[in-house]
Amino acid sequence: MVLVFLRRIASISQRGLVAGSLFLLSLFAILLALRPVARAATEAVPPIVFVARSHLATPDVIFQDEVGPAGQFGTGIPKFAPGSKLVRRNADGSLLVYNTPGLVDVQSPDVSFDGQKIVFAGATTLDEESTSYGWRLYEINVDGSGFHQLTFSDRDITIPNGEDFLTEEEYRTYDDLFPAYMADGRIVFNSSRYPTRAHYDSRRTFNIYIMNGDGSGLRRVTTERASVLHPTPLPDGRILASRWWNQFNQPSNEGIFNRIDNSDTTYTLPDGTIILANPNATFNPPNGILPGGQEIRNAPNTWHLMTVNPDGTSFQRHVWTPRYIWAIDDDSGSSDTYAATQPAVVQVNGQTHIAYTMQADNTMVHSTQFTGIRVGLPGIDYIYANTQPAIAGLDYDQAWNGNTDPPYALHPAGLPDGRILYSQSHTNGSLPTSGNYSQGGQNYALQGSDQQYTLYVMAIDGSGKAQLAVNLGSIGLPTADIMDAKPIAVRSGWQSLPDQFTDVPADDPLAWNVPNDFPEYAWASQPAGSLPMTTLHNPNVYANASLYRPFVNNSPPPGSIATVEVWIDAN
Repeated sequence: MVLVFLRRIASISQRGLVAGSLFLLSLFAILLALRPVARAATEAVPPIVFVARSHLATPDVIFQDEVGPAGQFGTGIPKFAPGSKLVRRNADGSLLVYNTPGLVDVQSPDVSFDGQKIVFAGATTLDEESTSYGWRLYEINVDGSGFHQLTFSDRDITIPNGEDFLTEEEYRTYDDLFPAYMADGRIVFNSSRYPTRAHYDSRRTFNIYIMNGDGSGLRRVTTERASVLHPTPLPDGRILASRWWNQFNQPSNEGIFNRIDNSDTTYTLPDGTIILANPNATFNPPNGILPGGQEIRNAPNTWHLMTVNPDGTSFQRHVWTPRYIWAIDDDSGSSDTYAATQPAVVQVNGQTHIAYTMQADNTMVHSTQFTGIRVGLPGIDYIYANTQPAIAGLDYDQAWNGNTDPPYALHPAGLPDGRILYSQSHTNGSLPTSGNYSQGGQNYALQGSDQQYTLYVMAIDGSGKAQLAVNLGSIGLPTADIMDAKPIAVRSGWQSLPDQFTDVPADDPLAWNVPNDFPEYAWASQPAGSLPMTTLHNPNVYANASLYRPFVNNSPPPGSIATVEVWIDAN
């Protein structure tokens, strides 16, 4: 892998896209990144918890022909795979199926720091009209005792003008997903309780929430328009997560140009902004040239690995994960896509690495297939080193050359000895690809692919790959996919951060200090200086991340702005 990466750097350097100093920095950084040597992949694996995810699942709500695994991200989140089971694999390879009465589907388990408890997401029904519809969090002891529910269908909010805007039904339900224990015993997780939707495909927005270990003290710590997924603690007490930065609507002098402005031909707005021809109005954001001649950067549609303190402060970039070296200098808004999600802490010889899932599909919302696993080091100094190829599954270069064939790999987890545990697919032509599930007198169509996922382990550099023996036939689930695996092991020496910021932002739109009566909510445009301004009743509205490295390209330098236009981009 080192030789492949060095050839890539040399080739790009010859084309003049990387300066000599950056080349040396990249070379030094990649050698540092690959320096640790993990134990052989054939060594024993501690007990693990995983989900035997039923291979057949309900379709995505948008891309209904997509047959990638349920859960994970994007198209997988709205899916249900009824019949899935929470399973423990013991060190000797034997399996225990946990008894979770009332649940028809489970996903995303995590293990407490003392190795005694498991938190996970479960669903009791596929009926969208049911008051118990949606994913909720549950906990069970590792020995199988003490099964109980942690979160409930108890949100109480009002959707202003919900009947007029047809949003009342859209926001009636919500999901709690991807829980993770923190060192102080609290649980961080994702939820769509906060009622917003992303610009892209109107996907439900997921934010980070934190609650006490018993489910009390639930509070939101981020406020995102798109989503921030897969929170996991870092050894220093911060929370690492994958942030979907997606904003199709962009302001100009006279208004906000958005998808509605797309046209088959180029034309000019009243203020002189040129809107370039863009016929695919369904998915493409607008692109154009400002009156002064500056090209408008494509609307961002990227997934960044970010950190945030448990109280919601210090939201900033952590690991830079560009697809290619040349993409770092290409500021087009698409070629520099950072597709990184499902981050996992992997500690090797005292150094913290971040393994994560990447996808050849830039958006990470069209499919849960076409995935691979990469490893990066935190900090901007490693931005070039972090462009190394995937160490498992589908790599960007392979996809760039037109080959998106499996195997695919996703959901890495760090083992105590520095190896990586992950799921990888193989083609199995005998798998069922369609079926049905009945519940409460209703029938639900199910579908699946010819890819079955099993467990693997590998070293931090991708060497020593070995499949982990798991006999799903012994528990009556021979066609299930093995997903979301985590080691059952004690973690010690990790820090917890006290909350300096204690206000609890409301999820109820009526508590936000934003106009919500019908005429203003539909559209309000007032001349500069005439809009009465007060503090939004939401303390988690941030400016950019640390100025150390803005995560929005082309941000104006500090001190260069005399006035600011404020835009409220309502759902």
